[in-house]
Amino acid sequence: MTISILGYEFSGLTEASFYAELGNKVIYVEHEIAGLEALRKKEYLIDQKILSDSFYSNLDLGNIVLENDLREGVSDSNIVIFTYPENYGSWNDLEFKLDMYETLSKYTKGHTIIIDKYNIPFENLVKVNKHLENFPDIDLVSTLNIFYTQSSEENYLNPERIIIGANSQKSKDVFDELFASYKDKGVHLSFVENTSAEIIKHLSNVVDYATRYFFKEISQYCKLFGEEFEQIFLELKLKSLNSKINTYPNQADELNFFSGIDKLIKSAEANGYELEAFKSISALYGNKFNSVIPKLKKHFSDHKLQIKKIAVWGSILDSNNLTTPIIKILISDLLRLGILVKVYDPLDTSEMAHYNKGKLKYYNSKYEALENVDALIILNNCTEFNKIDFELIKFNMKNKVILDCRDFPLLDFKKLNEFDYLQL
Repeated sequence: MTISILGYEFSGLTEASFYAELGNKVIYVEHEIAGLEALRKKEYLIDQKILSDSFYSNLDLGNIVLENDLREGVSDSNIVIFTYPENYGSWNDLEFKLDMYETLSKYTKGHTIIIDKYNIPFENLVKVNKHLENFPDIDLVSTLNIFYTQSSEENYLNPERIIIGANSQKSKDVFDELFASYKDKGVHLSFVENTSAEIIKHLSNVVDYATRYFFKEISQYCKLFGEEFEQIFLELKLKSLNSKINTYPNQADELNFFSGIDKLIKSAEANGYELEAFKSISALYGNKFNSVIPKLKKHFSDHKLQIKKIAVWGSILDSNNLTTPIIKILISDLLRLGILVKVYDPLDTSEMAHYNKGKLKYYNSKYEALENVDALIILNNCTEFNKIDFELIKFNMKNKVILDCRDFPLLDFKKLNEFDYLQL
C-alpha cells in the first residue's frame, strides 16, 4: 500500500516510520527544500533514538521516499495523512482545509483516504463531511492509536488498540488490510463514525493531560511522606486493571471518591502542601449545589420563588457524605424562601424529623413526594434513582421540571423530552 505523509516535524516523522514498519511504501512530502535536504543527509536531529533509527533505516531501504512536489507525492497513494498542527499557517482555517481536500481529489487516482491527524472541531467536521459528498472518491477518516504507556519512544509501534473513524465500508476494508498484522497479534481494531473518533481524540488529549497533572501532584504528595510514587502507581494500575469499570457509580462510589479527596487535601495541607487540582474538583462539586436556586429562579422567572413546592430525592444528613454541609445550606435556603420542600431519602430518616424543626416533609415513597410539586431536585447518586417511572412522575408533578445534581445520571433521554431537564 502507498501512503503519503504531508509532514510536519516530529508528528510527520512518527507517522512515516509507523506505516513504513508495517511494510508500506511511504512518501514523505515536505514543502521546505532545506528540511528535505537535512533528512536526506541525516542531519535532521530526531530526539528519540528508536524513532530516529526506524526513520533513517527505512529511508536507506527505500521504504520511505522524500518528495517536495505535492502532486507527485500523492498521485499514486491510497492514503494521504496530514500531520500539520492546527496553528500551522492557514491549517486551522476551514476554507483552507476544504480547498486542500478538493485539490487532493484532483491529484489522486481512484478511492483515496484522507487522514487529518489533528483535531477537527466537531461543528467543522459536519461541514467537511457535507462538502466531501461532492467528491465520492475521497473519504475522510480519523485514526487514533492508544498505547500501553505514554512513552511513544517505546511503544509507538505497539498500540494496545486502534480506533478508526470511518464512515464507508471501502475505508474499513482498507484498514482491515493495513492493520492485519496487528490483528494477528491480538490488537483490537475498533471502527466508529469519524465524528465519534474526533470526539475521542479531543477527550483523550484532555484525559491524558489531566492524568499527568494529577500524577504530578500525587508524586509530590508521596514525597511528603517519604513514599515511592512508582510503587504506589504500580499498585493503583494493578487495581484499575483488575477492577470492572462502572460507568454509572452508585452513591457509595461517589461518597468514597469525595471523602478520599477531602482526606488527601487535609493531610497535604497539614504538611504544608496544596493539592490544587484536587481542591478544584472539590470546589466544583460544591458549586453545582450552589447553582440550584439561581437556576430555579431563572426557569420560573421568579426571584422570590414563593408559593412553590419542590421535591428533593437523596441523602441530606449522611455524616459520611462530604457534601452534606453544602446540601444542608441548600435546603435551608429553599426553606428561607418560603418553599415547601418534600423529601424522599432512601437512607434511614429516623433523625430527620428534628432537622429544621419539622419544616421538611418526609415521604416513604419517591413518587408520593412528587404530588403537585413544581420541580424535582435529585441530590446524589443512588441505584434506586437509575430506574424511574416517567409516567408516574408526569402524573404527580404540577410542573415537569427536573434539576439533576448527579454526576452520572442513567436516564432515558427520549422520555425526558417531555420535561424541562437540567443537569448540573
